[in-house]
Amino acid sequence: MATVVHLPDDVAAVVAERADERGVTVTQFICELVERADRRRALEAFIGGADVPVHEPFDIHRAREQLADELLGEHDALLRLTNS
Repeated sequence: MATVVHLPDDVAAVVAERADERGVTVTQFICELVERADRRRALEAFIGGADVPVHEPFDIHRAREQLADELLGEHDALLRLTNS
């Protein structure tokens, strides 16, 4: 299935630049972004499943976002190493 997405010129330029940096097509790059977003949502849902007592103010939503970003960053770094 093909879908046309109209992006502002400045956004399209950044997407094209990032795709080129990764050595993939714009379509592949956008697919990677969508897959990453799906993985992030799944990680956030899993991370919030623990029952740990906390004795200070704590923002679970922000903590889940930060941990998901860290884990996905580590995953991406490993992928870059294996693709090098």
